[in-house]
Amino acid sequence: MTLEAEAAADYVQTEAPRLIKVAGATAISFALFDGANRALCLANQQDVHDDAWQTALGYRGDAVSLTVVRLALLLDRDTRVISFQHIYSCLKRVDVADLLVHRMCHASPLAEALDDRIADEVRTSTRRFLEIYTAIDWHDLHGRLQHFRNRGLVHLTPEQIEKRVSYAEISSLVHSVTVLAECLLPFDPNGVAVRLDEIDDWSNHAKLVWEVAFRTVGKLSD
Repeated sequence: MTLEAEAAADYVQTEAPRLIKVAGATAISFALFDGANRALCLANQQDVHDDAWQTALGYRGDAVSLTVVRLALLLDRDTRVISFQHIYSCLKRVDVADLLVHRMCHASPLAEALDDRIADEVRTSTRRFLEIYTAIDWHDLHGRLQHFRNRGLVHLTPEQIEKRVSYAEISSLVHSVTVLAECLLPFDPNGVAVRLDEIDDWSNHAKLVWEVAFRTVGKLSD
């Protein structure tokens, strides 16, 4: 096994926990946006106290902005930073994937008895990671995401924002990074990734909180 393969496998194991954590935060920030957005769309503004309405608008805007920033971080194609891009460049190599399977199968004395199961889990997760990653629209959608993030959220450039991403596109990218994070769990035995169904749970909780706020803020102000 080459030193290069060893270094790539080290990278996957070292950075997987951080990427899993940030991907989870990204999924939750999107869910909080989505819940507030649904509450606002279903409510009649005339029936909601203006303080609650304006607060919800600000909350919704900041939640989706944070989601975009985090997505851009996770999907950054600059190999000098920690991102799914660098993980992909490691996992697509057969020698690195084989080395990771070997390492996971020999991670503990008890693991040896479960070699076949562990190997299958690692290979399945690796294969799924590559499939999800390559299915992302890197040319158009990712380019617009980076453009919007650079000109609209991170920098105040002289140039105006010319490209944007829709809420549906943001949702699709959030789902992609959530699954990518799940695929890294074999390399982070103590990690906990946010699941796709949990995004809906967080969104429903946020929606309920705002619906309650819309009903009660006006009464408290009277």
